[in-house]
Amino acid sequence: MPSKPALRVEGVSLAHNKPGLDELIHPGEIVGLAGLDGHGQDAFLETLAGLRAPVAGRILVRNGSAGYVEIDDFRQATRLGIAYLARDRRANGIFPSLSILDNFAMVTLGRDRRFGLISSRARR
Repeated sequence: MPSKPALRVEGVSLAHNKPGLDELIHPGEIVGLAGLDGHGQDAFLETLAGLRAPVAGRILVRNGSAGYVEIDDFRQATRLGIAYLARDRRANGIFPSLSILDNFAMVTLGRDRRFGLISSRARR
């Protein structure tokens, strides 16, 4: 019996009057995007990660026994296991004024807090 898709893209359009994209991605699949620079690959990945809202359609992630959950924003996508790595990490993927440790720790800020403050011990 084939596994259920881990990610469902249903009618996602990135611009007005453009056709929507439908895709099913199953656990363990590796999916590549091809095309010329500026033809929507980055916008599509940002949409999958919840950084950009689609003009139309929806993105659904399988969430265990809860079924499918629609991605509404970046935090929710991250909680559901979607990671986004920007193409230009120097401009979009780091905080240049912070240390390497602080940059890595950005994703764990929620669990590194103690009484509303960031715990250096928990972060390390």
